[in-house]
Amino acid sequence: MRLQRDVDVDELTSSSRPHSNQLAVQRELDSIKERHQKQVVDLEQTINGLRQQLLRLRAKELGMCV
Repeated sequence: MRLQRDVDVDELTSSSRPHSNQLAVQRELDSIKERHQKQVVDLEQTINGLRQQLLRLRAKELGMCV
């Protein structure tokens, strides 16, 4: 009898606020998405900077060979 009661109490506590849990998970996912979007922007800026450096180095190299 005691075991059955414990299971029922556990079920109530884990599912008593499903919307709160869903909201917390959604907020966490939104936070992760925003962080990754910022990382993508930073990486794109880094890539563009490296491309510019590569172009300048190639231009210098070609200028020296000519």
